[in-house]
Amino acid sequence: MIKKNNVTQIKPGMYLHDNDGEWGGVILKYWDDSFSVGIKALDNQHKILFDTVAPLLESRGGAEGMITVHKTFNSLLDYADYHFKFEKELMASHHYPDAESHNKEHGDLIEELNSYYVMVEFGSLPPAQDIGRFLNEWVESHVLKADKELGNFLCQRGCS
Repeated sequence: MIKKNNVTQIKPGMYLHDNDGEWGGVILKYWDDSFSVGIKALDNQHKILFDTVAPLLESRGGAEGMITVHKTFNSLLDYADYHFKFEKELMASHHYPDAESHNKEHGDLIEELNSYYVMVEFGSLPPAQDIGRFLNEWVESHVLKADKELGNFLCQRGCS
């Protein structure tokens, strides 16, 4: 384990924020090569998504924490929308057979992200554990499964 600034690396790409603040005990993932889907453009966009979430680890309770969470969710929604449109176009142009279910996952993810955003917008900070669990499930179910399958499909067609 590697520890730096109240953040402990549990294993590659997985970190525990262990301060006494709002995010104490929340495990969030940071980009590392284990998340690569083999397509440079997608990997670069995924890195940006991971970096967009990172400020949550430094967030504290109170007004400052609420501002950080609000900005983070706003940025995440904006960039996720851009990224999902990019993936949708990529899947369409390469006739990806699972595009419909992949795009449905995008819609489901945005819907859940929006529900958290609405809570934040109206001044209710969702429990940090809930947000951490949601973001980790997003990474595990979408990036590590659906996006890797898409990456494999595109690599078989000569994309990189």
